[in-house]
Amino acid sequence: MKNEEEVQTEVIKKTKAMFYDAKRPVLIICEAVDSANKYFDLIKEAGINNPIKYTSKYTKIKFDISKPHVIVATNLAGRGTDIKISK
Repeated sequence: MKNEEEVQTEVIKKTKAMFYDAKRPVLIICEAVDSANKYFDLIKEAGINNPIKYTSKYTKIKFDISKPHVIVATNLAGRGTDIKISK
């Protein structure tokens, strides 16, 4: 069984692979705001530029679909919310 640090390391490793190698957008969904904040900080520390943190349903997100993005969100923030993309 993996501890929390091992899980975080694996998530960041897979995120970097999808973001840099596959040039794909990545969505990381967390159960709590504290966890989302931690992953957001880890992603920035990993050198991924301009991650998006989405922890409130009152936050509006819009991004350019032609570029890959990393979005860290809580499961409650995303309920009933559409993530808008630009043309």
